[in-house]
Amino acid sequence: MPEDSERQNAQLALIMLVPAASIGVAMSFFIAPGIVGTIVSDLKRVLRSESQC
Repeated sequence: MPEDSERQNAQLALIMLVPAASIGVAMSFFIAPGIVGTIVSDLKRVLRSESQC
């Protein structure tokens, strides 16, 4: 019986780990570059407006 419990725990950990890894990959490829691009764009706009004053 303890072997069944360990096997179920391993399966549960794998099921929970795969979505977490997928979210991490999506974050690094899609979400983060958009956020970084927006920040850089906003900084450029602020710096331009300050230099014109």
